[in-house]
Amino acid sequence: MGGALAKTWAAKFVWKVNPRDIFMVAVTPCTAKIFEASRPKFNSAYEYLMQENQMPHETKSFQDIDAVLTARDAAEIFKRKGINPLELSDERETEMMNVYTGAAAIFGNSGGVMEAALRTAFILSDFELSNPDVIVVRGYEKDIVEATIPYR
Repeated sequence: MGGALAKTWAAKFVWKVNPRDIFMVAVTPCTAKIFEASRPKFNSAYEYLMQENQMPHETKSFQDIDAVLTARDAAEIFKRKGINPLELSDERETEMMNVYTGAAAIFGNSGGVMEAALRTAFILSDFELSNPDVIVVRGYEKDIVEATIPYR
């Protein structure tokens, strides 16, 4: 999702660059994502941009994610370059693309993707959640979960 977002919305509104000039690298927990990122159907940014006539007709298809590193790969790069993440400064400018919602931390849980989607929907609608944990959509006890989420 990050690659598609970067090559559509962020390319246009944040970085103001041609989407073909963005090289997206994903750092993922497992090697399966390397294959997943290479699958031809993971080119939704390209498909969207073509559908919206925002790319020249002759533009060749491109993937949402251009390269994948596992967390182990990233750790090895840090080690070889002498970078200790624990010694890096926590200070940085707050920019539009680096606001933390907590959604990534819950993706691997049952119902985590739905909860992350709901959190994002609330953020986009300027609705303040008193508690960002939407526990009712978590599937701890059931295979299928149904929930009604009050909006106002």
